[in-house]
Amino acid sequence: MASLKSLPYDVKFILLETLTSDYDTFISLVTTSREFYGIFQKYKRFLLGNVDFHDAANYWEESFLVACLPEIVGDPMHPIDIPYSEVRDIENSYISAMASPKPNPDSEPWYYTRVWEGDQEMKARITTNHRAIRKLCEQFIRRAMYPRFMVAKEGSRSKKEHLQMNSPATSTERAKIMRGFYRLWLLTRLFYSSKSESSSMGENDLSMRYIPLWDFWDLNVIQMLLSYISMELKPVFMYLWDNSLWWYALAFNLPTRELSKKQIIGAKIEEKRRKPLMQDHVSGSMFAFLVFEYPFHAPRWIENATDFKSLSDRCEKIFSVTEKMEIREQIGKARYLHLGHPDGWLGAGYRFPGRIFRPEETPIIPVRRICLPGEEDYSKYGEQAKLIWLNDLTKAYVADSSSLLNIFAPKPDPWVSVWDDWRLQEWGYRFPRFAAVRRESL
Repeated sequence: MASLKSLPYDVKFILLETLTSDYDTFISLVTTSREFYGIFQKYKRFLLGNVDFHDAANYWEESFLVACLPEIVGDPMHPIDIPYSEVRDIENSYISAMASPKPNPDSEPWYYTRVWEGDQEMKARITTNHRAIRKLCEQFIRRAMYPRFMVAKEGSRSKKEHLQMNSPATSTERAKIMRGFYRLWLLTRLFYSSKSESSSMGENDLSMRYIPLWDFWDLNVIQMLLSYISMELKPVFMYLWDNSLWWYALAFNLPTRELSKKQIIGAKIEEKRRKPLMQDHVSGSMFAFLVFEYPFHAPRWIENATDFKSLSDRCEKIFSVTEKMEIREQIGKARYLHLGHPDGWLGAGYRFPGRIFRPEETPIIPVRRICLPGEEDYSKYGEQAKLIWLNDLTKAYVADSSSLLNIFAPKPDPWVSVWDDWRLQEWGYRFPRFAAVRRESL
């Protein structure tokens, strides 16, 4: 830093402003140099606005489009009634922008133009959105950077040890997580905007149109983040269910689970009615959360999922919306939005969506180091080895690590799809083996 110290003040400021286009370099400089940190503190609001906007531009197909949606479809609390054909045009604009090769390299998607013309107001919206996504990303890293399936086998103590001993998340890991959270937001927002045409959702599912745009591992990241959120929030969803504070419990006027069996007529019948409704409740709760609270309030929900009093104001805010019958019905249709398979509803986010692979698909899917030690040998399946490995992976839809006690628990661990290979190697994960090891003849 000796050479940088001698620079004039205005040159230091220009250098710092230039570096706002590189988030990691900018943060590194202001945290290691007292001189540059002092300039940063003086112009903090301006510099952070620049660095956040440039960082958001790394995900501009998603971040720019998400920022433009409120002007067209309205915000969740005040949606605008627009024809489904217009929502479909919005969906197609993203599909066209993501296509490779692009249909017309010289033409930009409409949302690029809207951002460029939006000036400071649009820039502020994009940076606000990006800070919310980054905060969620940082929380995920603090809570989930550990080998979940291996920890379940080793014992609960190793989770804390892993979280304490891990190396910081790399820029590639952060990028995967950030993009995954952005894409989950985009899917939810576009789906909710098209809710008025529910009759066609099953036939022309939004997520099925977007899945071909993302490779297998990108999709797996979205699935994993979705399952993470739902797993973290399950305690508060069940609390709402037990206290009859949510829309399905109210709609059917079911007795709470706190009542004794003597107080319930036909308890077994009621329990049979209760289970599917409870599943729908969790599904609808998850989708309502994604529509009305994600991503801005998501960290608070996750951090306080077992401290229900601290979330009472947020719960009441959602409840004030979902208690309306038409909103309940719209949220209930979240089942139509899935990631890869009709049984993998986004609403039922506590499960990993499944997918059945065709043999011709398998060669183009890269192999990753995500197998548990001692369970990586698939060579006994011969030519079907990779196909079976992929199907084992996509069956890993359980979010509760206790499911490892189940004999049908999968061998691969989908929860590690966001982490770099060197980290997975440190944790002990292995590549699947598809061919038997040949012994050299003596």
